[in-house]
Amino acid sequence: MTKCTGAPWWEEMKMLRVSKREERSRTVLIVEGHLSADYFQVIETCCNEAISTGAIVHLYLRDVPTIDGASCALLSRLAAKGVLLLAIIVAYTRPIS
Repeated sequence: MTKCTGAPWWEEMKMLRVSKREERSRTVLIVEGHLSADYFQVIETCCNEAISTGAIVHLYLRDVPTIDGASCALLSRLAAKGVLLLAIIVAYTRPIS
């Protein structure tokens, strides 16, 4: 892995991707990456837009290694609004060199 000058490798990897799939009876949002206060507004906006259409909303957390306090609060708010939460956890380790 190539490292940017002045940035630790873990800071380079912090990113978030939100995919949206609209089905006949539901909207599925898939979140991948680090769930932090820097990004949770994107998830909240996507969920609120889907909720406003009257669709059932499923929020899948896939390959989300970290969730900070603000994001936990967001997930609680979304669950209270009826959003179905599902976490798919993939554990892996780095090979020893």
